[in-house]
Formats: sequence, structure tokens, C-alpha cells
Amino acid sequence: MMLNAARWSLFGLLAIIASGCAYDTPATPANPTSTPSSAPASIRATASSRSDYTTAVTGTVLTADGRFVAGIPIGFSTANGTVSTAATTTDANGSATTIVTTPANTTVTVTIGALSTSVQVTGAAAPNTGQPTPPIPAPTPPTITPFAIINAPSTATTGSSVSFGVSAPSLGQTWQWNFGDGGTASSQLFTTTHTYTKAGPYTVTVSAPGISTGTAAVTVSDPTAGGSGSSTPTLAATISCGTNTPPALAAPCNVSSVTYGSTTIPSGSVTASWDWGDGTPTSTGVSPAAHTFPNKGTFNVVATVNATTVDGPKTVTVPKSITIS
Repeated sequence: MMLNAARWSLFGLLAIIASGCAYDTPATPANPTSTPSSAPASIRATASSRSDYTTAVTGTVLTADGRFVAGIPIGFSTANGTVSTAATTTDANGSATTIVTTPANTTVTVTIGALSTSVQVTGAAAPNTGQPTPPIPAPTPPTITPFAIINAPSTATTGSSVSFGVSAPSLGQTWQWNFGDGGTASSQLFTTTHTYTKAGPYTVTVSAPGISTGTAAVTVSDPTAGGSGSSTPTLAATISCGTNTPPALAAPCNVSSVTYGSTTIPSGSVTASWDWGDGTPTSTGVSPAAHTFPNKGTFNVVATVNATTVDGPKTVTVPKSITIS
């Protein structure tokens, strides 16, 4: 019995120790990855000998306008010999380097996505006598300022949230946004949103310390205005009246054209009523018959023109002065 009691006491002690030493391993924080400033337009490769009888091959990524691009995956390979680095990414100056060891002449291929180029490397072995040829230093790429590219739609509508993104080879920056309508934002995220309240063309900018400012153009339209841009289309009409032939006191009038903005409204979508300015009842019709005035004189004729447009019914009043002789 004493042995069993001791055994159970030992198990209990071990259980207490085990429960007291329990430890949850904290989750490893995720490290953000660099966002390339733009897709590379070209790559180039250079080779230079080293004092240890190997060759340094440097690949450089450039945009279409000749700027160096950081954070681009790059690969090195050769059929004869070895490379110290087969896959890496370009540094802040748009370059990456591998060391090639080969006993014979060979070709080293530098690859970035679907693009590739090659450079010839001369094989080298340590000589039995004499001194090695001094190495030729690799050219140093110029130091450039990283630049930001805004990813945004070219058109938007009022009242709708517009998404903006920035691409740049830099992390931990605080991005300063200016949306061109007086609105601004500050964020360490690579994305933001903004809602425009008025139609019109706007220039959006984003900046951060040590990075060239990125710009983008956005044209905002107002869907309630019946067209794009900041102006609302208006209904316009033209009326024409003929002259009377004395002694007759009648003169014909008609609606000759109707437009809504730059759109011509067909006559089938137009109606009109006429106030002849002589105290007689009004008449209707786009091309009414000649009206007979009660006497000679100058009369202010007013046509009220109604038209069906893409934005619904619209009305315009057009005055016309005519003289009956």
C-alpha cells in the first residue's frame, strides 16, 4: 500500500509540473513582401573576372524608360560549371549577382519571367606559376530614387467608392494621398479608397519620403446628369415663322429643330403648344397651320416645346417676335 501511494504521489507531481510548464508558441508574424514598381521591359547582363579565378555575373532589370527596378525575381543558369546563386531578387539598384565557377568557356543565362539574356564567361583554372590577371571590376549601377505607380481606374462616377493602389519597391512607408478634389488620406497600406461628390477631371497623387511622387488621371461623371463630365445636357429648340402676304393676316410657324445636349431629338418625340400673343386660344402641334391674327402689328409668339430624352421628359420655352403687315 505504501508503494502504491508513493507511486500515485509521483504521478500527481509530474502531472502538476507538466500542466504548469505548458507553453503556447506564439505565431510567427508575417513579413510583407516588396511590391515591384513596374514590370521589367528589359534585362542586361555583365561579367567580370575575380581574383579567385571565378567570374561575377550581374543581371540588371530596367523599365522601358531606362529606370532600374527592385524586387524582381531573377535566375542564373549555365550548362558548364556552377553558379553560387540560381534564384534571387534584384536589389534597390535593380541588380543581382552570382559567382560562376567553370573550367572552360561557357554561357550564363540570366532569366526574368519570360525575358532572358546571356553573357559569355571564360573558363579559368589556377596557374602553376605567375600571378593571376587583376580582376576587372563590375560597373556600379547608378543610384536612383524609387518611384511610385498609382493603380486606379481612368473613369469613375459620383457617389461610388473608387479603389486606389500604389506599387513601389519600398515597405514601411506612410503614403500621402491627394485625390484632386480637396480630399486627402494618409496610410501605411498599399491601397485606399475615395468617393467623389462632383463630376469632373481630377489628378491623383501619392508620395512618401525618398520616393518619387506617382500621379494618375481620373475622370468622374455624374450618372444623374445624363452624361459624363461636370455639365448637365439642356433641351434647346428653334422655331421659325413665315411672313404674311397682304392683305391676308395669317403667318405659319413651326418647330424646326430640337436638341438635348449634342443629341438631335426626332420629331416623333416632340410636342409643342403655341401662344400667339394676340389673346386668342393656344394651339398645339410641331407644325401647326398658319395662324390668322385679328389685326396688323407685331406679336410675341411663344412656343412651349416638350421632348422625350434619355433622361426623361424635358421642356423648353422659345419666344419669337413676328410682324403682320
